[in-house]
Amino acid sequence: MKNWWSQRDKNSSVSETWRPAGKEPWWVSYDFLVIPRRKLYVEKIISHKPETVLELGCCGGANVNHFPKDLMKNITAVDFNQGAIEFAKSKKLGCNFLHGDITEDWNKIGIQNKKYDIVCSMGVLIHIPIDDIDFVLKNMIDSCSKGIVLIEGGTEEVKISNSSWMPQHVYNLPERINKISNSGFNFTISDLPGHMKNEDTTLSRLKIIEAIKK
Repeated sequence: MKNWWSQRDKNSSVSETWRPAGKEPWWVSYDFLVIPRRKLYVEKIISHKPETVLELGCCGGANVNHFPKDLMKNITAVDFNQGAIEFAKSKKLGCNFLHGDITEDWNKIGIQNKKYDIVCSMGVLIHIPIDDIDFVLKNMIDSCSKGIVLIEGGTEEVKISNSSWMPQHVYNLPERINKISNSGFNFTISDLPGHMKNEDTTLSRLKIIEAIKK
């Protein structure tokens, strides 16, 4: 278990930006933030007509909120934060919310050796340490039947932050996925619309990456 995961998610007051004093945990506040790219993310996933979806880093189900109701029962969503998962379950969306660390053995989570049409994440892989990113991508590749849909910082290799509790890396995800899969995917890469960007160093690097199996 990486120390920074523990600091961020087991101590919910570690960032007062996310949890103002005396208010609810940050994952509850985050659930109600109006973030336009959430709907775009879901639209991209739905465009591939999945019957099953696996989302990594679901937090309290903030993105899952936007999926069609008839797909909810076929969505599996994973997050390391136990409190966020309990909150997600309390919304009774009908999804399968699971607690687990995607940088460790996926058997422990209950998603190893299972197939999902689309495996997806948004703003999650930037938090995966460089020693673990290929392990996570390999599991994503092995778990998808149709492909992978991401909104991530994804076409260059840059370390954004030296924070001891939340390192942030931008990875060249198409290059890494191609290398791991022996070029087994076709890629569509596009920028976020201008109104979905801001001056944040990491968010300004976000790309929409659709990796569909050949």
